[in-house]
Amino acid sequence: MRLTAKFDGGTREAQTAATTTATTTVRPRQENDGEPAPSPAARNLALAHHIERLIGRGVIADYTQAARMLGVSQPRMTHLMGLLLLAPAIQEAILLCETAPEDKELRGLARTAEWDAQESWVRAGVRRAT
Repeated sequence: MRLTAKFDGGTREAQTAATTTATTTVRPRQENDGEPAPSPAARNLALAHHIERLIGRGVIADYTQAARMLGVSQPRMTHLMGLLLLAPAIQEAILLCETAPEDKELRGLARTAEWDAQESWVRAGVRRAT
């Protein structure tokens, strides 16, 4: 199996000896379709959802295997998967490019357990996509 993911620092590829031969590629949408390309936060959130689905279907065993496949550290994988702890309204706003918080802001938000508190923090000052 081959996973390709684009992070803020560039593109990384990794291969693993999986029983499936499926190829999964995560690429940002091109700007030529009239809409802006998604933010790094949107790409990372989509990647986290994709990894969660792969684990749920049994294609990959766990976050450790996903980290090896993507060529990232386990702490970075933890940061990515922590995006799934964001309130659904915040995730939707990020994926629809309505807001574009920085990675550090998202990690802080994900550590806040209450969704109401997360949403009030976003309303109070996380920068909006332009």
